[in-house]
Amino acid sequence: MNLSRSAARPAGRFAVRPVIRGTGLVAVVAGIAAVVTGLALPWTLSGSRHPDGVTIAGIVFLGPLLSGLCVAYARTEPRRFRLTAAVAAVAGLAATLVAIGLARLVEPSAGVGLGGPVTVAGAAALTLGWLLAAIGGPGALPGSARPWLTVAATVVVLAVVAGFAVDYAREGRFVDATTAGDPPTAAGDQTWPLPYVGVQLVGVHDQLAIVRAEDGVRAVWLASGAIAWRYLRSDLPTQTAGLVDGPAGGTVVVVFGTDDGVLVTALDAGSGQVRFTARYQAGKMASVHGAGRTVVLAGSGIGAGDLLGIDATAGTLLWRWTPARNGGPCDVTDLATTAETVAVALRCRAQGVDDVAVGLTATTGAERWSWHTIQRSPTELRIYATGDGFVTVTGASPAAPSTWTRTPAPSATATMLPAPWPSQPPAASCSTPSPAASAPTSPPSTSAPAPSSGTSGCRASAPTSPSPPPPPPTRPTSCGAARTAASASSAPAPRTAAPPRTARSPARPAARRSPWPPPPPTPS
Repeated sequence: MNLSRSAARPAGRFAVRPVIRGTGLVAVVAGIAAVVTGLALPWTLSGSRHPDGVTIAGIVFLGPLLSGLCVAYARTEPRRFRLTAAVAAVAGLAATLVAIGLARLVEPSAGVGLGGPVTVAGAAALTLGWLLAAIGGPGALPGSARPWLTVAATVVVLAVVAGFAVDYAREGRFVDATTAGDPPTAAGDQTWPLPYVGVQLVGVHDQLAIVRAEDGVRAVWLASGAIAWRYLRSDLPTQTAGLVDGPAGGTVVVVFGTDDGVLVTALDAGSGQVRFTARYQAGKMASVHGAGRTVVLAGSGIGAGDLLGIDATAGTLLWRWTPARNGGPCDVTDLATTAETVAVALRCRAQGVDDVAVGLTATTGAERWSWHTIQRSPTELRIYATGDGFVTVTGASPAAPSTWTRTPAPSATATMLPAPWPSQPPAASCSTPSPAASAPTSPPSTSAPAPSSGTSGCRASAPTSPSPPPPPPTRPTSCGAARTAASASSAPAPRTAAPPRTARSPARPAARRSPWPPPPPTPS
């Protein structure tokens, strides 16, 4: 009876401990494998970077290597099994802390790769396994199938928890997302307009207005102004967003910028549920367009980069198209889409300025047609979708013509008359001003004035032109001064000084000297 009692105690005692011991052993093996795999995987998505060699060596020594040594020592010294397991657990904890600190150094914009989280999860599993082994103590493993089923179930639960932890470390800790509930029945206390920090109105879907900000997108109920759903990221800034009508209905496509490309997240426009999230190697995106079952991402301006065609349902990359002509890159100036065609407006400068519109197949990205125009203005080519075709707009918009202001000619005096054309013989045409307009130093003459002739001191004008009117008294001309001096003596009289010009007087050219000699003096 005592034997049976003594046999029953070990049976009851070893019924639980073999399961704990077996679970710990499986966790140690899985942890070693996870640490080795995590160190081999890239720790960043941009550039596939890894830790330095010294750090990798330290983690390997504290984790897999020391655990293997502890297993070998425990087999030779079973009495020190608990102490050996405790030492291995402490070493695994040190490896876990080192891996956590190293993983936190990864920049979120570079993308958190699988390497860091998997290494941390493996080191943590290794530490937990040695703790369970120390609790179970030395002894045999479970000998029947039922305890191993319990071990397998426990390991599966631990693997699921580790998977959620890895996903949280990579994406979950940066994302703040909610989904929409039932629409409000009343407007409540909020009234429009409501202030929202946003840089782009993505669109209006049903009863929701979707707004993009630097940290993500928000959907607002039009009836009350309350937030229906949101998708925000604390690690990446948004570049653009678009509301497309895909096969599954309205889809909000948000583009976040990364170090070496973009992160694209598709959300259900009505509920805000995530449909897919994928990363692509591309430049900065400026617009999102829908073309049937394809979502088109495009840059803008100089260095726009490649255009991407993405499946609107699964997020797989369908095609990539580089805007280039004549051996050089082109600027993307505009883009429009229909259900079957993507039209891209380009400005190429490889061989002079060439504005061209290119049509691409929406499903494959193959070129279907191209249309060139000679652009004679700095205005870039624009393109718009209309029905099954497109409309291009070239040149500048109509504006007021430039006005060239020309100052009108002053009074027709001798000094302002145009010179005769060489093909026309000059004809004398000059009027003698009154003596009051003559120089004050010249005495008046009593003789009759000489008749006008071709050798007169006045500037000759065209034969058909009428005689210019006499100049005003305040503006004596050189012609009048010359005629007055000719009546007095043979020597020409000095010219009178021109009156000072005011600020409002138009600028006049200087008087030119007559090319003909003065007339002979009249005999008294």
